[in-house]
Amino acid sequence: MEKRRNFTPEEKAKIVIEVLREEKTLNEIAAVHDVHPNQLSRWKTEFLSNAGRAFSKETDEIEKVKQSFDKEKDELLRQIGQLSYEDLHPYLLRGLKIDHQNQVWSIDITYCRMKHGFMYLVAIIDWYSRYIVGFSLSNTLEKTSVIETIKKAIGRHGTPEIMNSDQGSQFTNDEYISLLKDNRIKISMDGKSRALDNQRIERFFRSFKWEKLYLEEYETGHQLREMVHEYIGHYNNKRPHQSLHYKTPAEYHFGDREQLSAAG
Repeated sequence: MEKRRNFTPEEKAKIVIEVLREEKTLNEIAAVHDVHPNQLSRWKTEFLSNAGRAFSKETDEIEKVKQSFDKEKDELLRQIGQLSYEDLHPYLLRGLKIDHQNQVWSIDITYCRMKHGFMYLVAIIDWYSRYIVGFSLSNTLEKTSVIETIKKAIGRHGTPEIMNSDQGSQFTNDEYISLLKDNRIKISMDGKSRALDNQRIERFFRSFKWEKLYLEEYETGHQLREMVHEYIGHYNNKRPHQSLHYKTPAEYHFGDREQLSAAG
């Protein structure tokens, strides 16, 4: 009989943070970590009831994460109460033939663990070429990093026809919506509980984590930033994709034009 895995308090806290982010369903997270969904629900309840005392000694840090997610969730619920964003900004990619660069970009945020903390990676991918057109690291989930990343990407690569995202509060606030509308970018949002709707950026995050992030521990934000720049430079310019006929994203994105060494 296979022995059930015992999780450390730190591991439990990190898994619960994944649940709170709501990037994936409870069942998807449970499958990744080989935990029963009911167990995740109990961990989440205990975490929210006891904050840092439940799973970690880093009480202040965990409490900040909890407050950040509570604030994000409350804001999203308030907005949904007014009008569903799925009704306002439906998913525009279903059945769409994507055949050129800057036709569709996808943006998302993922959690990056460190030895003594965490940061959040914002990334934007071109659906056609898989090229990362913009990225940034931040220690908060505030909308500022999202807005600045989009502005820099537009400055370097021009404007896409469509920007796709999930319905998180970083992508439903007035500043985000206004920025896209001012640049005449159509707004597309994933359907609720449809993780595959934003699959291009999700696949990139999965590759980034399993090929690099999970292999080492990073002591400082500076070390993490250096690694992210290095990895994305390699991903864009050196890593061929079977789906791109074994070309790199940069070769597919720029063709015969000059390639850029980094997108951030």
